[in-house]
Amino acid sequence: ENEEHDKAQYIKLGTLLHQVLSAINTKADIDKEVIRLEMDGLLDGCDITPAGLRRALQRCFTNAHASEWFSGRWKLYNECTILSYDAASGTCSASRPDRVMTDGTTTIVVDFKLYSLRPEYFAQVRKYMACLRKMGHRNVKGYLWMLMSDRIEEVKGANAKRKEETSRQVERAKCKVQKKK
Repeated sequence: ENEEHDKAQYIKLGTLLHQVLSAINTKADIDKEVIRLEMDGLLDGCDITPAGLRRALQRCFTNAHASEWFSGRWKLYNECTILSYDAASGTCSASRPDRVMTDGTTTIVVDFKLYSLRPEYFAQVRKYMACLRKMGHRNVKGYLWMLMSDRIEEVKGANAKRKEETSRQVERAKCKVQKKK
């Protein structure tokens, strides 16, 4: 029972971190957002205190990438909806990355996850990146940020993925040739 409670609190903390990071522009906005969560009752009934949430958020910013993303130098689009049209199927779809930032030269898309990496998360960020490129953004970079482990993974574009797969196929072919000798 205690283990289930700890797991629930861990998930709750991750969810609160996600909420705050999706809502703020800079680190200076943390206090205001934590107060809003507290006033909205989102900290009621859990072991997470406003001070504990602030400490967890400050730990997030020890990462150099994260600190830069919340420095205030970026034009920010938090949880903005990106619409895309698939001409082949004639359908529109909407997607909502957690954070899109641009400085006019580079555009960065960040998707927050609690603690694990899955292949579909990389595919999701690649889709966001492709949509942003179609919208005219150049030098688009994508990242997955596992909030609970404070790990950030860069997501390479579709071309990089194809190059990686081709490279792995070539290596496998080399290994097969070497084994036959």
